[in-house]
Amino acid sequence: MPALKSASRAVSPRNPLPVLTGLKLAAQDGSLVVTGTDLEIGIACTVPAQVEEPGSVVLPAGVLVNLVDKLPLEEITVLAKNGLVTFKYGSSTAVLNGFSADEYPEVASEENKASFNVKSRDLCDLLSRTIYAVCDDTAKAILCGVYFELTGGELILVGTDTHRLSLGTLTLDGVMQEKAVIVPKKAAEEVIRLFRSTDNLAVVMGDSQIVFASENITLTSRLIGGKYPNYRGVLPKDFVARARVKPSSLINSLERASVLADNIPVMLQVKEGFIEISLENERGSLRECVEAAVDGVLKIYFSVDYLIDAVKNVAADDRDVQIGFTGPLSPAMVRAAGGRNVISIIMPRQVAENIQDKKAS
Repeated sequence: MPALKSASRAVSPRNPLPVLTGLKLAAQDGSLVVTGTDLEIGIACTVPAQVEEPGSVVLPAGVLVNLVDKLPLEEITVLAKNGLVTFKYGSSTAVLNGFSADEYPEVASEENKASFNVKSRDLCDLLSRTIYAVCDDTAKAILCGVYFELTGGELILVGTDTHRLSLGTLTLDGVMQEKAVIVPKKAAEEVIRLFRSTDNLAVVMGDSQIVFASENITLTSRLIGGKYPNYRGVLPKDFVARARVKPSSLINSLERASVLADNIPVMLQVKEGFIEISLENERGSLRECVEAAVDGVLKIYFSVDYLIDAVKNVAADDRDVQIGFTGPLSPAMVRAAGGRNVISIIMPRQVAENIQDKKAS
């Protein structure tokens, strides 16, 4: 049942091609392979089975999943013939009408590939800490995915919506290939869901698709075409102020501020020994001071939700995070104090006060 549910996530019930509203079941060599696809993403799951005669068929995904979910927990015999599939359980039978497997699309192989192996947990953790910054605006299609860059023995993942950016790095021993692709957000989310609890993952990057494969699950996805923006050009190098703070303390204060925010930016004042967080609007007002090790003085405004996301996605085990400020209207960088392999960049909000302050300076 888990295989059916996993593979069915790649199926669109509203697909104009009837065969693509189904799951392909292929029995061979002691296993059953269940495959679902919408031509953009494909998921194939392999489970052990006693195969008396190899063969394949396509069955309506929704009906199949619901039927199997309600079958009794006992051995089930599946017989396929002439597009009809019979399920035998105990003294009972159920029959589904299916499609010919010949109509089901096959995944084409690609040239110009780059490949590597990685611990599933490491990749999924890094993806979960970068995907939050990916753009949801389909008008900016090039930003609606996670940028995978294989370079210098490292895998760099980047997500951005132009207002914020998250970047993570994994070291890959013995991998010196160079390649960069953009993986759609939906596919990246499925990678996290499917592979977080597996051990090792093989990744193959082609020119038009990417493949993630564990021992029993394979996910194939089309790539987003085009040239990704130069993310390195927005990474801050010089800071006018820095703060080192315990993430739980900062997040707790920011979450209290978010209750009142109502899309009003929160003001941060970086002062000696603390960060002051404040806002005021029709709902009320809030002022809190969070203890911090500070170098420099600065007043800056942020979207409170964006700032919470930035801190949460670099934090680990409540170890201190460092925030580097480049100016009241310039990007800030958030990273773990211990040199963690994830950084977040966040643009400040422009309000009349800080624009005036900038002009005055």
